Amino acid sequence: MDFLFPNFLWALAALAIPIIVHLFHFRRFKKVRFTNVRMLQEVMQETSTHKNIKHRLILLSRLLALAAIILAFAQPFIKKDQQVRTGKKSVSVFVDNSFSMQAQRDGVSLFEQSRAKARTLVDAFEETDQFQILTNDRDYREKNWMSKSDALSYLDELEITYRVVPIDQIVRQIEQLQFSDPQAHHLAYFFSDFQKGQFRNSPEPDTAIQSYADILAATQDQNISIDSAWFINPTPAIKQNNTMVIQVSNHSTQQEAETKLSYLKQNRQHAIGTVTIPPNSSVLDSFEISMHEGGDQRITIQLTDDPIRFDDRYFVAFDVLESMNILSIQSKHNAFSFSTAFDLLPYVSFDETNISKINYSGLKQYNLIILQELEEITTGLSQALVEAVTQGNNLLVIPAYDADIESYNSFLRLLQVPTLGALEQKERQVHRINKQSQLFKEVYDRHRRMEDLPTTQANYIIRSSTKQPAEKLIRYRDGSGFLYRYSSGSGNVFLQAAPMDKRSSDFVQYADLWLPMLYNMALASNRSQRLSYTIGRNYSMDIPHKADGQDMTYRITGEQEFIPEQINLPNSTRILLAHQVREAGFYSLKQGDETIRPLAFNYDRIESDSRHLTGSMLQENWPHVTVLRAKDDIAMAQMVSMENHGRPLWKYAIYLALFFLFVEGLLVRFIR
Repeated sequence: MDFLFPNFLWALAALAIPIIVHLFHFRRFKKVRFTNVRMLQEVMQETSTHKNIKHRLILLSRLLALAAIILAFAQPFIKKDQQVRTGKKSVSVFVDNSFSMQAQRDGVSLFEQSRAKARTLVDAFEETDQFQILTNDRDYREKNWMSKSDALSYLDELEITYRVVPIDQIVRQIEQLQFSDPQAHHLAYFFSDFQKGQFRNSPEPDTAIQSYADILAATQDQNISIDSAWFINPTPAIKQNNTMVIQVSNHSTQQEAETKLSYLKQNRQHAIGTVTIPPNSSVLDSFEISMHEGGDQRITIQLTDDPIRFDDRYFVAFDVLESMNILSIQSKHNAFSFSTAFDLLPYVSFDETNISKINYSGLKQYNLIILQELEEITTGLSQALVEAVTQGNNLLVIPAYDADIESYNSFLRLLQVPTLGALEQKERQVHRINKQSQLFKEVYDRHRRMEDLPTTQANYIIRSSTKQPAEKLIRYRDGSGFLYRYSSGSGNVFLQAAPMDKRSSDFVQYADLWLPMLYNMALASNRSQRLSYTIGRNYSMDIPHKADGQDMTYRITGEQEFIPEQINLPNSTRILLAHQVREAGFYSLKQGDETIRPLAFNYDRIESDSRHLTGSMLQENWPHVTVLRAKDDIAMAQMVSMENHGRPLWKYAIYLALFFLFVEGLLVRFIR
């Protein structure tokens, strides 16, 4: 048996004082003379012997009680093994403060329980020990040692955060700091629910650090989340019913969940309906959103689910084109005109111009520019078109029957797309439309018959390129392409193999094919916008320059306001987003007072799945960790004390002191 504070044992010397007082009678007796004291002497002798025994028993019980109290202050213990830790200790404590720790057990959140245990843990160590407190926040203070008081203060400051740091990264951060003090005893404690999403990779074993894990599990392991939302048509259109699809998940293995869904649009709540979700699965639901006006649109999809609520709302933000501008550039007065097809669509503005009357500076205002059978593409037009496509406009190239191939190819090389070969006089049947592409997706309700597709008598051979991947939108029976899509800058280039005149094809007769095709080509100029962003991930967006000499500084406003990292490119500015956004909600990308585009940010759904590792699963994946079984913070303190000092015996000393005091009371009361 050893003592934590052996200096208290010197107090045992004070036990000699009552012994000395008892052995030496300092009381002075007064003699009283009696005529006959024979009978009185016999009574006195019997009473004196009886009282001496009683006094000695009382003295012994008091001495034993006092000795037990002194032993309790000395804190005796029995070594658990020969490796009981003495000296300075370096203690790393990880407190999981992610969203999943909002779940409750016994009416208290897991986060509050873990913080209370961490405080008790730190309190159980000495003032001379040093501490590292780690969380998902990755605060700069977590990279250095703290004193005991600073560690307790930092624990009081902790709050729930959106971030989720994998356990293996936490372990690496602990190792980096622990190895800076090789002389100390290295200890690491982890308080977390150990969700499977957070435990992605098993930490590398390191026997130099004694690691302990406390698994905090919620009373009810269940959660319902809205995971994602998207439109059937990637670009919602004005004055139309746009179908939005949402994915809702039930993260429970016990019961089928039924929840009500709704959405907020312009501060008005609209009911979606009730959805039933089987256990541990996801379902898709859809609803219609009517866009009565264009511009900035912000929609919040929501449900009610306690206690974990960070994933109960999903934000989407997007721009709806108030008007769709299409320009057709022609070189012949008798060229086929698309304008009549768009007369019934008031929000579509279709302009036609001759190549000799082009306003080069106004090309950027058009969502789609059609080069309709130009005999030649001039250098000035090439430069203006390249700049427009680079900044996000879309371009449809329909070559002329007698086109100047060299001028076309020079222009196509500037766009970095494949070039045209010779015109081939051969009849070909259009065989298949790529209905998986965004250009034709959801356009047709049933398969078209092959004889309903166009036929061409002459077409250009489009040379393939390994550098620029192509999306083949319409193909011939022999597998060659009739219409391709290429990405160029922030825009798209659509390259058609056959001219539109009667000598080359009957494509103009298929309005049910080319009308939605042109419409979706114009819409595609707005498809680069994302409906939402996930907080904590890295994103970039390119914003085209509007005018030379304009202030190119952008800022993001909303739940918080900041200037994001920006990289100036020749024709655009690249905005970089990483961890600047911390609160989910709606934001705006602004340049000066002008809103460039709306933004929506959502929390990462990695913690929506509330399944966690059990003790056996944790030790299987992390063999050198010891799983703690402390149910509360008091048990945690006892466990730490045993690990640091062996098995403590001070409680038993207190029990003995109480027992001897009880014995003393019995002696005083019942022995006369």
